[in-house]
Amino acid sequence: MRIGVIGASGFIGRAFCQLAVSQGHQVVAFSRQSKPDSAGMTWRVFNEAPDMSELDAVVNYAGESVAQRWSEAKKKEFYTSRVGVTQKILTQIKALPEQERPSVLVSSSAVGYYGDCGDRELDESSPLGSGYLAELCADWEAAAMEGRALGLRVVVGRIGIVLGAGGAAWQKMRAAFLMGAGGPLGSGDHWMPWVHVDDVAGATLFAIENTRLEGTVNFASPDPRTNRDFTKSLAKSLNRPAFLPAPAFALQLVFGEFGKHLLDSYRVFPKVLECEGYPFKHETLEKCLNAMRE
Repeated sequence: MRIGVIGASGFIGRAFCQLAVSQGHQVVAFSRQSKPDSAGMTWRVFNEAPDMSELDAVVNYAGESVAQRWSEAKKKEFYTSRVGVTQKILTQIKALPEQERPSVLVSSSAVGYYGDCGDRELDESSPLGSGYLAELCADWEAAAMEGRALGLRVVVGRIGIVLGAGGAAWQKMRAAFLMGAGGPLGSGDHWMPWVHVDDVAGATLFAIENTRLEGTVNFASPDPRTNRDFTKSLAKSLNRPAFLPAPAFALQLVFGEFGKHLLDSYRVFPKVLECEGYPFKHETLEKCLNAMRE
């Protein structure tokens, strides 16, 4: 297939492009700036009117990271980079003749859709939560679902905390523990819906190739852990202590409004992927951590 990838230069985008090319697909990668083509990959500029022609599938990984101190200006960036970009993609697809449109759109969302749910188990049928992140995800998903009216099969991947060598989350965690400053966040009782980047890429390609998949799909490991358990496993993997907890007030002092969301609990399970037989490459936290040490 000929797959267009928005966000191809990002951490997840790079992993997906590499996987897709290795499986014999052609990738059309979108970037803000022109780049030289390579084996299996051509590049297009993502501008005000990105060229969506001659594509069999479109993958949208665009989205400014919310893992930073928030401001009203930043919140506008979060919205524009998610909802605005998705709308722009679909506007360009709509302009194509129906017979020339891609058949499937796989668009990103996040587990933040569910809101803080404590110990409650969450799957794709769980309702929309409350709070800023939930509302942002709901608008993001609604924008992607407009693709159905254009004849596209739409899959929305609700992505968990993405781990992998070279990824921002892993680099920050690893650095803290190697300096002896690692520990649980707050009480450590909240659930962390982690997922390895290989499985985000794999689940995306699985969604493209599996025509039975449609609607929302949790891109998260089947092995969620509490922050306390996650921290202990990470410390053991790195052979470092984990005795410096980050109090809730300190997180909010450093990160502002985002700080309280670092303690939100998402006990998310990938029910749809498991039912459809997706073969997780890193289904347990131990396998994931071992892979990142290699």
